[in-house]
Amino acid sequence: CISRLGLKKLSLLIYYYPAAILNNAQVFGNRIASGELIIPPPSQDLEDWPFIGVFLQRVWQKASVNLGDLLSQFKPQLEELSKYLLLLVKNTGLTLLESIFSIIIAPLLMINARNINQGLILIAGRLSPVRGKEFMHLAIATIRNITRGVIGVSALQALLIGVGLIIAGMPGAGLLTLLVLVLCIIQIGPGLVVLGSLFWAWSSLGQLTAFLFTLWMIPAGLIDNILKPIVMAQGLPVPIIIILMGVIGGTLTQGILGLFIGPVVLILGYELVKTWVTERPAALPSVAADDPQP
Repeated sequence: CISRLGLKKLSLLIYYYPAAILNNAQVFGNRIASGELIIPPPSQDLEDWPFIGVFLQRVWQKASVNLGDLLSQFKPQLEELSKYLLLLVKNTGLTLLESIFSIIIAPLLMINARNINQGLILIAGRLSPVRGKEFMHLAIATIRNITRGVIGVSALQALLIGVGLIIAGMPGAGLLTLLVLVLCIIQIGPGLVVLGSLFWAWSSLGQLTAFLFTLWMIPAGLIDNILKPIVMAQGLPVPIIIILMGVIGGTLTQGILGLFIGPVVLILGYELVKTWVTERPAALPSVAADDPQP
């Protein structure tokens, strides 16, 4: 029942996700071309911001007067950004398809989970009678920790950021919360959403409200840097840097599957190298002692 519900939600998301993004982009472009999109002039307090206040004031003022002219000045950068966004949409769609496939396969595997687990441990023991079972248990513990450390912490972080966005009344808070969840899982992090929301808060809300919003959002945006290493390294006899390298590298190369494959490969490789370096080989028999005396 749970798998069927998750499959239904992901199917609807795949069906509506690309169409919604393309439709919104088309509507946004048409509003810019027709001059219907009106940006209010910036607040005078924006110029008092340190370092970037004057620049933001100038750019925002140009956007409020003639947004199309401002965008034409950044045409090459916007073209590169559009290519990147299209690639991001494509990769996100593929990730969702992989998730659907995982939801379909998972119940079939869970029916015989105990037998499959015992079978894999026996195979590992046959491949390496000395440490095969130990390595298999290590791989299982790694996958469990990655599930808790990456997906669990990402869900918690998205929840905290979403609560802040909703209470502050930011437009599109629900979609931004979903975006935060995806960005956290693929190891990009919520920085872009958090910084954008802070910019919106200080330019649209009162100073006290914006200050309280900042006090909530900054810890919520950084909490994964503390919780994720603690959860992922719990009970694993390897340095946390090995786990993080596996998570980031696997996600960049293989997507959601690499999120689990990368750490397992690196951790097992680390343990194999450590065993090869630290354990002494068995003493070789003395050939000279076995030779008959002339």
